[in-house]
Amino acid sequence: MSDFALDRETERQRYNARATRQLATALGPDGAESVALTFRRPYLVYEEIIRRHARPGLAVLDLCCGDGVHSLTTARLGADVTASDLAEHNLAVARQRAARAHLPLRTLLANAENVPLPATSIDLLTCAGSLSYVDLEKFLAEARRLLRPGGAFIFVDSLNHNPVYRFNRFVHHLRGRRSRSTLVRMPTLTTLERIRQDFPDLQVSYHGIFSFLAPLLRPFGSARAARWLDCADAKITPLRGHAFKIVGVGHRHI
Repeated sequence: MSDFALDRETERQRYNARATRQLATALGPDGAESVALTFRRPYLVYEEIIRRHARPGLAVLDLCCGDGVHSLTTARLGADVTASDLAEHNLAVARQRAARAHLPLRTLLANAENVPLPATSIDLLTCAGSLSYVDLEKFLAEARRLLRPGGAFIFVDSLNHNPVYRFNRFVHHLRGRRSRSTLVRMPTLTTLERIRQDFPDLQVSYHGIFSFLAPLLRPFGSARAARWLDCADAKITPLRGHAFKIVGVGHRHI
């Protein structure tokens, strides 16, 4: 078994253990509200883009859905949503979230690089925070296979150029909270260019250049700190490659 496959199995077990603990406790909020205010902006943008694309009856696949924390945005708009993940206990939490919200949600245990669904059967493919867990080439090939012509791929993820965030992820790796493969596969600007080859109209927004300052701004209040950090993102565009998070949307051309 390759190092990547071993790391993937380690991550599957880690997320299953986390989900098991979640099933034994009260669930927290889902969607952007699950994210601390000073880190919330990219998830709000992600949800807004999803809302612009979703409509009742649309076939949606949330790949690498985790515990379903971001899977219900389209379901609330009447879309026909399938949440897929490699960790079976994650899917149990996703179903619990859907039941709490009284929303229909199908779950599918599957590798994001080999999804047992027909070709061109999906109108909207979403993915939150999971590009570092996949083989990018295989993932993109599967995304194009699944999407109908004109279908949208929408994602939110981390970017790996800022040394502060890179160091923090390395510390998490040393503490056993992140596998080495996820460090190697963390998205970069080169990753975005590769995605653009398959989704030529890809649009990307960059968020959280200075999010690492959030703890220092806490005495001023979370809402005010969030506004300052969002304002910095808007004004210092030359540093966008050092963003903490990215949000992207592209469409499959015929």
